[in-house]
Amino acid sequence: MNLHDRLLELKQEHSGYGHNGILFSFSLDMCKQIDIASTSDSFAKKTVKDILNLLNGYQVGYSEKLKSAFEVYSEYAIFHEIMSKGIALEKVPEEKQARPDFKVSNGDEDLYLEAKVLGWASGGIQHNAAINDGIDAQISIEEQIKDGKTVAFGESEISPLDSTKESIENPEKYFIEAISAKLSQNVKPAQLKLGPTFLICDLTSMSHPSDHRKSSVIVHNDNMYDSFSSGELWHIAFGEHGDRILKAIEFEGKSNVSGKLQRNGVLIEHEELIGVIFRVSKLSGECSYSCLIKSEHFDKYGGLVTQLTDCWNDEENSNAWELLSSES
Repeated sequence: MNLHDRLLELKQEHSGYGHNGILFSFSLDMCKQIDIASTSDSFAKKTVKDILNLLNGYQVGYSEKLKSAFEVYSEYAIFHEIMSKGIALEKVPEEKQARPDFKVSNGDEDLYLEAKVLGWASGGIQHNAAINDGIDAQISIEEQIKDGKTVAFGESEISPLDSTKESIENPEKYFIEAISAKLSQNVKPAQLKLGPTFLICDLTSMSHPSDHRKSSVIVHNDNMYDSFSSGELWHIAFGEHGDRILKAIEFEGKSNVSGKLQRNGVLIEHEELIGVIFRVSKLSGECSYSCLIKSEHFDKYGGLVTQLTDCWNDEENSNAWELLSSES
């Protein structure tokens, strides 16, 4: 069985089990592309083999093997998408000591890309809670139909990060701090020693609070009571401890201050990084890339950044005008 057929089979089997956040983050179209590439590409062939082995015997709910399978899938998906943009990318051979994932030639030097896949929190607690919530919603719909209702509704909550008082009351601030912490904790010094390095952060299995273009500026008008909100992706990259975070105004008289950051962004914590590239998923399922790069490096790497990503900004917010004036 190929990768596409196995994922299709699993998705069909899970259709009645609520929202399986990790499983449904696999794109069947991308799986098909990986299957095609596996006939001539050793990296794709190994990807298919590893994922099928990890999913062997998988049935329902969260498992570390499902999480690992998505990480393997995501790494090749990133490779495929970057190659499709006309950028010659090379997989860096694995060694005992941690190394970056990819290498690309940039003029007279090699540039490295280290991919991090960020997923559901709490060892699967949140993931399985979403599945159970979806099942409850499905049961509610079925009971409403049995009671004679012609239109039935069910509600379910999907929360990839921990459901805490802080995450519920200040989701923007919590999202920034949670992602910043995960990235900083997962960056190993050895992965940054081969040469200039970009960090790629895959957020496609998580719900992103706002549009990735708006999220890449320091602050934007959210059109709700003409209030302003802080850009989450910008602050994950460049936020500093003590920065005040703004959120959408919920109603008249309600504060739009989400609190102050309790930690620095990943480009502040890891000064050796050139920038961080976020891979996010739109409602259509299409993936987009947004880059936050240090302004001192844009002259040298800007050409590659604009070819690789859909939008970019720096710590000076110098590309905000373009991002906010060309909203789609």
